[in-house]
Amino acid sequence: MEPESVIKEEKPGTVSEVKKTVWALAIDIETAGENPQHHGIIGIGAAIVSEEDHSIVEHFVAGNYAEQGPWNRSTDFDQRCKSEFWHMGDNQPDTEEEHEEASKKRKILDVLKRPGYKVSATSDETRMKENEGEHAMIYSLMVWRACMETLAKERKVTLMYCFDTIGFDCYWINYLINKYLPLSAKPMPYKAVDGRWGTSWETSSMMFGLIAQVDPDWVLEHQHGYGKKLAKHWVIPEFEVEHDHNPAHDAATIAFDFMVCRAIVRGEIPLRSED
Repeated sequence: MEPESVIKEEKPGTVSEVKKTVWALAIDIETAGENPQHHGIIGIGAAIVSEEDHSIVEHFVAGNYAEQGPWNRSTDFDQRCKSEFWHMGDNQPDTEEEHEEASKKRKILDVLKRPGYKVSATSDETRMKENEGEHAMIYSLMVWRACMETLAKERKVTLMYCFDTIGFDCYWINYLINKYLPLSAKPMPYKAVDGRWGTSWETSSMMFGLIAQVDPDWVLEHQHGYGKKLAKHWVIPEFEVEHDHNPAHDAATIAFDFMVCRAIVRGEIPLRSED
C-alpha cells in the first residue's frame, strides 16, 4: 500500500498545545550494485513515523531506473545484483514463491522509473545527462529533509534520523551529497536546514543489541531476520506498511522498528510470557 500523509491541520495558535512527541525519519535506498562509482542508485525513499500513534506523518520517494529505449541508456547493473536480487537476466525464478517475489520487485522498478534522456554527442554532455537522475534525487531529498526539519520545529517535535544500515544507506546518501551538491550542503548526520551536527541511529544494531540480551547465541549465527526474531520475544504492535523494496515503504518500516526499539528499552513493550 502507498503511505499516505496523515498530518493534521492545526488551528491558529494551537501549535504549542500539540503533545510533545518524537518523529523518526528513516531513509532507505535501492541500488544497481555495491559501488556508487560504477553502479547507480535507482531509488531513494524516506518516511516519518510518529512515536505517539505509529502513524506515517509524511513520505518521499524518487526514482532513477532506466530501461533500454530509443533515447534511453539503461541502468548499469552489477551482474550479481541484477541476477540474484532483481531476478533479471539468466537467473529466472523457479518456484511459485520466487516468481511472486520477482514480480513484486519488477513492479517496484516501474515505480522507480525516471523520464528518458537523449544521449548527447559529446562525452561531457552525455555524462551530465546520465547524472541528472541522481542529481535530481539527492537535491529533492535535501529539500524535503529541510521542509520536515522545519515542520518538526514548528510543531515542537523531536526529529530523529535512522537507517537500517548506516554503512550502506547513509554512505550512498553522503556520496551523492558530496558529489552533486555545493559545499554548503553537509553530509549526514549534519542537519539539512542549519548544517548543525545531528545524530543518525542504526536500527539493525539496536535490534541486534536487544536480541543479544535474550538469545546471544542466535545473534552470533544470523545476519538477517532481526525484525521477525524481535517479534518472537516481544509483543510488537501491528504496523500498516510492509517491507516490499519500495524505498518509501521500507523507510517507513525502518522508522517503525526504531520506535519499537525505543519502546522496548523504556519497558513499554513487554516480553512474551515464555521469555
